[in-house]
Amino acid sequence: MVLVGEVEVGRGSEFDNATLDEPFKVFGRTRPRSKMGCPFDSAVDESANKTLKAEFLCREQFASLRDLQLKLNDYVWWHNKERMHSTPGYMSPVEFRKAGLSL
Repeated sequence: MVLVGEVEVGRGSEFDNATLDEPFKVFGRTRPRSKMGCPFDSAVDESANKTLKAEFLCREQFASLRDLQLKLNDYVWWHNKERMHSTPGYMSPVEFRKAGLSL
């Protein structure tokens, strides 16, 4: 819950998940959280995670953690260097940056 003035406003159950907080506690850190309505919210992360799940995780099987790491590295390389994206005019992110373009 977030206190806005005198009123508590819910931020969704994902913000109250103790399981997600545990790894941060182990290293003496707190989980990063943006405030409701903040322009720096997690929309970009959520979009990237959705793409990662749909294009990578749901299509692969992993024999070990090392196998996952290797395949994930290959996917990220492909996604950034070869995969054409519609938003930047069907260029890869690397091509788009090299061309000096911006959205």
